[in-house]
Amino acid sequence: MNEDHNIIWNKISDLNTGKKFRKKFIKKSQQINKEKIIKHESNSIKTDANNNKALFINKKRGRKIKNSNDNKTGGIHDKFTDDNLKRKVKTHFHNYIIALLNSKIQYSSQDQKIKFGKMKSHITQNITVEYNRNLFEKKIKDIILEVSNKYQNKEINSTCYNYIMENKEINKEVIELLNMTYKDMYLDCYLKSTKQSFLGKEKDESFVRHQEKLKEKFGKEYLNKFIENAKNLINFYNTCKKRKSRKKNEGTSNIQSSKENTKQNKNINDNQSNYLDYSEIEKMYSEQNKISSITQTDAKPTCSESESENKNGY
Repeated sequence: MNEDHNIIWNKISDLNTGKKFRKKFIKKSQQINKEKIIKHESNSIKTDANNNKALFINKKRGRKIKNSNDNKTGGIHDKFTDDNLKRKVKTHFHNYIIALLNSKIQYSSQDQKIKFGKMKSHITQNITVEYNRNLFEKKIKDIILEVSNKYQNKEINSTCYNYIMENKEINKEVIELLNMTYKDMYLDCYLKSTKQSFLGKEKDESFVRHQEKLKEKFGKEYLNKFIENAKNLINFYNTCKKRKSRKKNEGTSNIQSSKENTKQNKNINDNQSNYLDYSEIEKMYSEQNKISSITQTDAKPTCSESESENKNGY
């Protein structure tokens, strides 16, 4: 009986020890897994923060000044900057177009005086590469129909154009000018125009006269930069690269960031799948629990016990 009692006591001790070990093991595993997840997430947050910080530091705002020595205003956006000079060149060129066309119109009667009005301001103010490349290839007759908002009569240029087309015989020279492209009129007419082009006319809008007025108003330094931009205008837009759309970049960056987030989430899930599975821990002790629950009478005797029974004759 003492031996049987010792066997039962040992099994109970083993069972209690197994339960205690299992509890400690599960608790420790949970703690380890929790620490790994927290560490992984904190590393991800630090990486994102560092990347965002680096992007913020490296990002440069505003337009880059190509040659600070040429700009004595210290990078201030004023009349000396190239984009404002290009607008000034286009403004004077558009004044030249209107003045030239109106000076060439021939009328069928003394009482009939129809003239072109100024073009819309957005044609002048828009200095983007794509817009101006398209503008250079357009014919003057297509551009002239967009009338400035300062006129109440929005059909003033259409009316004038229709009159010219109805009187083609006396307005052949005007029609030839209207059929020229923006680029050809600029290079072949405006840059070569002198005071003789408007001799005896109401207003002189020649390239030479424009230079005189700008020198009087802004000085020689401004005039030199105006001439430089005027002579290089067509070549600038033909060789300049298009600027990328900011919205497109933002959309692309958003797509990339979402992909990175998806990748990070996948890595977290993969790492979590490598952590300890509690179901496996339960399975490890399932058999031990079954054996421990069996009573002494149900337990099968060991090899040494069966031999002793045979000797004693039981």
